[in-house]
Amino acid sequence: MPDQSGKVAIVTGGNSGIGFETVRGLMRKGARVYMACRSHERAAKAIELLRREGEDWPGEVKFLSCDLADMESIHSSTEEFARQESQLHILICNAGAANPQLGSKTSQGYDLTLGTNVLGHQQFIRDLLPILQKTANTLQSSNSDHGVRVHLTSSWAHNFHQPSGFDVNDPEWTDRVEMGLFGKQLTVNPKGPIREVLKYGQSKFLNVCQAKKFHRMYGDKGIVFTSSDPGNNVSELLRNRDPITNLFFNYVVTPLILFHPKFGAISQLYACTAPEAHMLGGQYLAPWARIAPASPIAEDRRVQDISYEWLNKQITKNGY
Repeated sequence: MPDQSGKVAIVTGGNSGIGFETVRGLMRKGARVYMACRSHERAAKAIELLRREGEDWPGEVKFLSCDLADMESIHSSTEEFARQESQLHILICNAGAANPQLGSKTSQGYDLTLGTNVLGHQQFIRDLLPILQKTANTLQSSNSDHGVRVHLTSSWAHNFHQPSGFDVNDPEWTDRVEMGLFGKQLTVNPKGPIREVLKYGQSKFLNVCQAKKFHRMYGDKGIVFTSSDPGNNVSELLRNRDPITNLFFNYVVTPLILFHPKFGAISQLYACTAPEAHMLGGQYLAPWARIAPASPIAEDRRVQDISYEWLNKQITKNGY
């Protein structure tokens, strides 16, 4: 990774897992990194660990309070960031919820997985666009860089999505039992936790669409948007799983097929720091840092447009 001295970055969900390793990687190379997360207590522990480990690192880390399941918190977070900084070179939308308790909702009443993973990041990006664009303009005028970078952490699970890609009449996927997989339609009968897994896949599908749509809008203005599958990594995404599943993951799945989170950080660090990665705008990366085909429906500009418009409509109607 090249030197990141003088650069300012935000990593959502940077207090654990892949996000933590991403913050660590940026700090080691000199960036000033804002760890955007909900829990001040958990962030403080993570920051203490990084500062202790990175006593000689050139970068620094700061806490930025942000609950992606609450639009007011997001608004306050981006306003606070703008008070502290005049530039933003790297934004990594890494935070996510998976398999929450059934029926969990955001503060504004949206499904928690959809609201956190997609709607929350949509608002976060929108609120930060002025400072992202200002930074991009400065870099373009000085010919000193290869663009501002924004990355959305997706998943292989983005292949689990509604048949149409995104149904504005059923955005939380409550009634349908059909699902799209690799561009084909399958019929399933999801109940309970399985439905939550499918909702997670749908949210990751929308993350891919977000990256592609935003890049179509801002790529020629110096802001490079990408998304990726970080691979199968140890993380806290499934921290709400039941005790039996917990034992299975800890003693069977984790030792056999899950990688250390530092591997999960590779693609997003590459996309956001490598000089040549400015050519990756709109691309989806597979483990690790390889261009890969996304779900065919995610390439459909109509689906990208429909989901983008629906997300913005929800933000606007809530007064943000």
